[in-house]
Amino acid sequence: MAEKGIDDAWVRAGDRMALQRRILRLGKPPRRWKKPAFAKAVGRKIEEVNVRGRPLNSATGAKSIFYGYDGQQCSVEQLALQYYSGEEGGCWQGVHSEGGIWMTYFGLLMWDVLFADVPDVFQTSFQTAPLDLRTDSFYPSRESLIEAQLNNIHMGEAEKILAASWEAHFGTSCQGVNWDRHSIIELQTIASCIGGPALAAICRLLAEDYGSWAAGMPDLLLWRTSSDEKDLPCRKCGHSLSHGGNSELCSCCFQDAVNKTGTTGLQGEAKLVEVKGPRDRLSEQQRAWILVLMDAGMCVEVCKINEQPNEVYILVRSSALDKLLGVLFHERSYGMLKLVIVRSLLFRSLFK
Repeated sequence: MAEKGIDDAWVRAGDRMALQRRILRLGKPPRRWKKPAFAKAVGRKIEEVNVRGRPLNSATGAKSIFYGYDGQQCSVEQLALQYYSGEEGGCWQGVHSEGGIWMTYFGLLMWDVLFADVPDVFQTSFQTAPLDLRTDSFYPSRESLIEAQLNNIHMGEAEKILAASWEAHFGTSCQGVNWDRHSIIELQTIASCIGGPALAAICRLLAEDYGSWAAGMPDLLLWRTSSDEKDLPCRKCGHSLSHGGNSELCSCCFQDAVNKTGTTGLQGEAKLVEVKGPRDRLSEQQRAWILVLMDAGMCVEVCKINEQPNEVYILVRSSALDKLLGVLFHERSYGMLKLVIVRSLLFRSLFK
């Protein structure tokens, strides 16, 4: 039944991933001797990072709340952002966006495609997207326009396209585009870190099947540029780079350069992170997105937030403790009672 399901053209994205993984679990010898063609792609290892946090609540079914590195209450996503912004995490800048920023990128980069003159897709002037956006007819009816735009994005023109769309259409309602969340400079900087090929691959996926891929994207988008020499003066005006900008210009000159050229000229790298709490696991849709992003050449990982065990005082019977310490240190007598500071999880299992 599952093998027939993946042959169905309407089974896509996370649903297809779920069936493929089910087939791999069921299709073992002697039931199936030959592995299916998708086995290697679906079974790829996803990098995982483990971060310990101090939980505020541990109730099953409730949203996990932790104490952040600053001592304030925060969600698992905010805790992960704090971890990645530190030296141990790699000094990344980042946002908790899930699909928000990607929908903004798709809307701005593909604006001319979305609002192209295609018959019968706009019935009123109040529409924020064509009627066929979530259907299979969206891509075929605009194939030449989409391919031309994807080629421009792949070749590194994304920053110029973003600047042109921002200037021409700022404030105009468009499905998925959030004009207030990010500035155009920030969008261009992040785009330069992501790179043209990866941006083009994501836009292609949404253009071909917006309905199936509009959800399930990783929680965090992280980026960092190569501008680490903040103590040097601006090469144009001499102001300190601590005011912002890239590795050669201060914030004012950097803004002027972007306005003139349409690009930031920055180089950097980006990373996508799916954050999971102590009792969470990846959904099939999230897994499908991670594998697609890996295929596009992006760095993707899962950040698992684990609860840090509390240290407690436990009063242990002399006989039980003597047995343990006698094995460890080859000594037999330690008195009648011992007060020991141990991790609660360890002694719950030993002296239950």
